[in-house]
Amino acid sequence: MTEPAHRHPAPGSVAAERLDELARRFRAPLLRYFVSKIRVSEDAEELVHEVFVRLLRRADLGEIDNIEAFVFVVAKNILKDHYRHNDRHGAGKFTSIDKVTLKSTEPSPSELIEGRDEIGVLLRSIEELPPKCRAVFVLFRFEDVPHAEIARRMGITVSMVEKHIAAALVQLRKKLRDAGDDKATSHD
Repeated sequence: MTEPAHRHPAPGSVAAERLDELARRFRAPLLRYFVSKIRVSEDAEELVHEVFVRLLRRADLGEIDNIEAFVFVVAKNILKDHYRHNDRHGAGKFTSIDKVTLKSTEPSPSELIEGRDEIGVLLRSIEELPPKCRAVFVLFRFEDVPHAEIARRMGITVSMVEKHIAAALVQLRKKLRDAGDDKATSHD
């Protein structure tokens, strides 16, 4: 008489060693998979455990060709079962208030001041650009005019338009960086 497929392997047996090897190899990836799907690490741990319980029930575990694919198909099926169970029993519809972190999407007062300062630096820096460079940059960045159209309007090549935009960006980044450095040294 053959052993039923759901019997636990004897410690030290080939099946037990195979299951231990699979646990070492797949526990962390399975945990990441479940946490990414359900976001509750305690439930994810239980689902990982369930994967290995199901693998344990397989008498033909050593005969599976692509074990990685098989493990994740089992995991996907367990996840479906988990969702079905939660839908049926209403689990997961309510979240404990202890687990909720409320964060405003509005900027803080210091972020508003910082943003205003940066805008001021940028506007002054744009005004300081050479006239042709400033005109090209404003057309491109604020009026969404394509390079070819800017070139046509200003009587210059597309390559020159690209050079003016690049020069403007370099200058503006430098001014922002310098302003940030000045701010950092004034707080020290």
